Amino acid sequence: MVNQRSSAVVRALACAVLVAGAACDAGSNWSGTSLTDIAQGWTGHDRLPLCRTTGPSGEDLGAPGTRYCEWKLEAGDPTDRLTGMVRDTGTVIHWVRSSPDSTDQARVLDSLGAVLGAAGLQRHECTTRTSLSGTHYGTIWATDTLAVFVGRMVSRSRRGRLQVSLGDSPAALPPTLCQ
Repeated sequence: MVNQRSSAVVRALACAVLVAGAACDAGSNWSGTSLTDIAQGWTGHDRLPLCRTTGPSGEDLGAPGTRYCEWKLEAGDPTDRLTGMVRDTGTVIHWVRSSPDSTDQARVLDSLGAVLGAAGLQRHECTTRTSLSGTHYGTIWATDTLAVFVGRMVSRSRRGRLQVSLGDSPAALPPTLCQ
């Protein structure tokens, strides 16, 4: 479960990230909500996720009791996705969205930085890295009870993708997200 302070940050984060489909009205109650419930709210519908004990390609997830979940998004680019890993040691959800241009990327990243900085999360810049898919940039914002990775990838064809990953502790985020 996400504590009350963290849930307010996650609610504001959801409103900053999503173009449509988030419950961002003043009457929304996010306190005491699990990250999987928050992921459900981000989808824009009430269909439950598809969860399984293997990864997206049938691979073993390592620890017993680990589940891989995928939420279907209501609209957007077919490559946009919302996935999560639920483990005994913590939960992490990943939201990936196509981002057509650097102006859109900058707008979203500035909004996220403002929300997370105002909430008092500590900022850690990740090392920029280049792979066959493109150049990857990222930042981790964290407290003891919440970790948020905010990243962007610019492909060699200049098509961009944004990623936001939420973990219920810094240890819940995969170490490969930020080096």
